[in-house]
Amino acid sequence: MGRIILPDESGSFPSTFADDSYADSLKASTVTVLAQFPDSSDLTWHFELLWQFRRSEVKYNDFRKRRHDLPPDLVRRVLRGLRGAVIAISDDRQHRIEMEARIVNITKKPLGLLDASIQKYFTDMIGNFADEMVLLHSPIARVERFLGESDDTFSGYSKRLGNPRNIRVFACRAVGAFVEIVDPENRRRALEALSDMRYFKSDDFDAQLMLDAQRPTRIFDKGNEKVTNMIRGLRRRVHDRLEDVHYLILPEGSGIVDEADSKVANLVGASDVAAGYARDLYESPDGLKKVSEAFDLVILNGQVVRT
Repeated sequence: MGRIILPDESGSFPSTFADDSYADSLKASTVTVLAQFPDSSDLTWHFELLWQFRRSEVKYNDFRKRRHDLPPDLVRRVLRGLRGAVIAISDDRQHRIEMEARIVNITKKPLGLLDASIQKYFTDMIGNFADEMVLLHSPIARVERFLGESDDTFSGYSKRLGNPRNIRVFACRAVGAFVEIVDPENRRRALEALSDMRYFKSDDFDAQLMLDAQRPTRIFDKGNEKVTNMIRGLRRRVHDRLEDVHYLILPEGSGIVDEADSKVANLVGASDVAAGYARDLYESPDGLKKVSEAFDLVILNGQVVRT
């Protein structure tokens, strides 16, 4: 007999707010970064930034261009406030390098020296491989394994998402939507919650993590309805699995996925600043170390970075 999870007295649930940062190209494979704040975050630094710029919205590029003209104390408060964001990074460069090395080992020639049609064939192969690896190295693989279904293969996701940008945004937003299944602290708490049970299976542990991930409302920046709808559909499938197989009845009103405009949702606006800052750091020399020092929780290709 499973547990029944009842809504709390207030009927309210925690929320998270996220935005992405990436190069302005639909087709190019680029580093994509998501930053996500919980609704409990102290946004005093963000309100001070808005007041300093005399605007209703401040993008990361605005902050970067004027950073050295801002009061030093304000810059320190901004950087301290940014630290609380969860950072998810999707970077497929290593996957591309590995696949190209395999191809060169077969052809015995660099790609640039091959016939144009053959070069295109292998370039497309590398791109498709990188797209699938981006999804494989994200929470999607764990979620699909929990669901026990194979209807949506990684190639199927790639086709539905349509372009490299959407694939990488989807991978990063999947981290945001299911961050509890990779967060080491939450995994520790989930084990403690099961410790009173005399027997439990690994599936019970996964169910506890998925339950934790289902409760919060997830808000993403407005503008990519396709990705948002796919995240919403994935969470709906997890919801059904929890109720139908594990007999965990989720409270009404949990598991919402929505979009918000950064001009009116301050936490989404703050996430824009955090995502841009994290991508700037990551793409600089020794970038992963810099990002890990600037933020408390960094997840690269689905894995927590330990400093």
